[in-house]
Amino acid sequence: MHDELISIVSTILDVSDVEIEPSTDLRNLGLDSIHFIQMIIALEDYYEKRLSDSYLMLDELYTIEKIKTAFEEEKDD
Repeated sequence: MHDELISIVSTILDVSDVEIEPSTDLRNLGLDSIHFIQMIIALEDYYEKRLSDSYLMLDELYTIEKIKTAFEEEKDD
């Protein structure tokens, strides 16, 4: 899950995969509200899971670790 997640996020943020570590604050790489929505939609489509509304805040999901945990905790559709 980790490599695919980084690949999707790096494409949306238009940065190299090597710039993103699990604890990197993606906001420092340009993650803003527009990128955040694009990222969530792309990840939900890729993993075929929908995140509950409680996760849909930029201040909640701003590192790969936090995003990975959210998708792992979310139940399958």
